[in-house]
Amino acid sequence: SLEHGLAALFDPVCNDLPAVLHDLQHSTQTMQDEQNKFICRLQAAQEEIKCLRSQLERAQIAATLDNLTQVFNRNAFTRLLEQMLREGHQGIALIMLDIDYFKQFNDQYGHPLGDRVLQQVGVLLRKLLPPQAIAARYGGEEFCVILRDCTTTEQAFAFAEKLRLKIHALRIKVRRTDEVLDSVSASFGYAL
Repeated sequence: SLEHGLAALFDPVCNDLPAVLHDLQHSTQTMQDEQNKFICRLQAAQEEIKCLRSQLERAQIAATLDNLTQVFNRNAFTRLLEQMLREGHQGIALIMLDIDYFKQFNDQYGHPLGDRVLQQVGVLLRKLLPPQAIAARYGGEEFCVILRDCTTTEQAFAFAEKLRLKIHALRIKVRRTDEVLDSVSASFGYAL
């Protein structure tokens, strides 16, 4: 249509100039309409991409975090540790902790209270972790910590001891009896 219109405009004897201009105007309007439709479809696609990206981010978080404690889960922990070892990081300490007598605790007080203990340990881990450290729930009542830039067993021991004391200082209230549990304890192990 454009080529036909241009040819007609350059023709020295153009008898049908209004019709040619009308065709050009109609073609231009059609092109603008199609462009507007395309822009609307593009905006809809961008919104869908934004929504999908948000869903993917939530799924990635769900795939890496333990829902109860909000620290990394075992799969994420394993991947991160393997990655660090593959990359040859120096000065990595691994600390493992296990809440003592947890099965008996759950049997005596119930799983909801056990979950609160696990949540509180997760809170402590998130608060006490130095930069570049990683904490994960390894199993039911087992947690792991990776300390980067830790070059001595004394550093690993100091962090483990600090965490042990904080866990021991936890006071969990039994809601149905208002009893405050004296202490929660945990056993630790560490290696460089």
